[in-house]
Amino acid sequence: MMIMEIMTKPGAIIKIKLLQNSPARDYFESTERLLLRTLQSKLEKDNSEKFPLNSEEAKMLQKIYEKYKKHL
Repeated sequence: MMIMEIMTKPGAIIKIKLLQNSPARDYFESTERLLLRTLQSKLEKDNSEKFPLNSEEAKMLQKIYEKYKKHL
């Protein structure tokens, strides 16, 4: 059984910025780079308090974070 980590809007933005400003950015696949930019834009444009990413987007962000966290 996999326990899904609860992600908040500020937490997601921090993860994206950590990844983009670390040596990990040199290893991103083009689809990962595009996804991170898209998700960051979506998070920053949404003015509501609710988490704007759907479960698939959150899962993909967490997967990218886990893949590259050794470079942080």
